Amino acid sequence: PDADPIATLHAQRHQAAPRPPQELAVVAGEGEARLSWQPPTGLIDGSPLRGELSYVVLRGTGPDGPLAAITGEPVRETRYVDTGLENEALYRYAVRAVRREGAATAYGGPSAPATVTPVDRTAPAPPTNLVAVPSATAVRLAWNPSASPDVTSYVVYRATGEGPFVRIGTTS
Repeated sequence: PDADPIATLHAQRHQAAPRPPQELAVVAGEGEARLSWQPPTGLIDGSPLRGELSYVVLRGTGPDGPLAAITGEPVRETRYVDTGLENEALYRYAVRAVRREGAATAYGGPSAPATVTPVDRTAPAPPTNLVAVPSATAVRLAWNPSASPDVTSYVVYRATGEGPFVRIGTTS
């Protein structure tokens, strides 16, 4: 005979969700964000943690863009590297803990959010074909510009003999 759906529903065991993960930290990289966090301290009903924990990483763009899961499946580690990001763009993150015990799954609330702005850390290609043309009172410099598209200016240094280089100017 078929089971009574009402009786089956009442027979299911309630599973308390985990508290949010703590101390979410995000470090900017080039085109990436490296996240780390501490596991929850217990369950929302005040009882100690039990069962298997994993985590869902949430990301939003801008200071208040909606947060959406970026991990297809929950991750087991308390760290995650989000790659393929746009440099100089603001991203916001939070993490939710997922508790599995037996066949039941419970999702906790999100951690406090943390923001990061990935940065371009790749040095540009140097200018090429530097030519110095001396005269009685000056030295005129000319060069081909860097092939890197993000160069906005050039800084000129000069050294005498074996002495240290000293910054003497900037050009656009």
